[in-house]
Amino acid sequence: MLIVRLRASYTTPLALETFINITDDQQRTDYAALASQQALALLFYDETLTHRLTKMVPLSNPEDSTLILQTAEQALQTTPPDQLDFDAAKAAVMRATQL
Repeated sequence: MLIVRLRASYTTPLALETFINITDDQQRTDYAALASQQALALLFYDETLTHRLTKMVPLSNPEDSTLILQTAEQALQTTPPDQLDFDAAKAAVMRATQL
């Protein structure tokens, strides 16, 4: 899971979360690329899907993505295939955490 917090106002930050399925090659590749980035590009669109703003958010510890991905890959190797259920795992994390 990747969580990004933006602080337009210190008391009410905007928090975004995204879940990465490392069994999906494209998602794994995109997440691994974060380790070589200094910033995350966020693109904002209005209700008509017109691009309105691009914000570059510095990544405080981009190398953490590599460690997280390695840990996830180790867990993937030790998990029986019949127990791999991305949607169930995502739901469990969402129940157990709050932004």
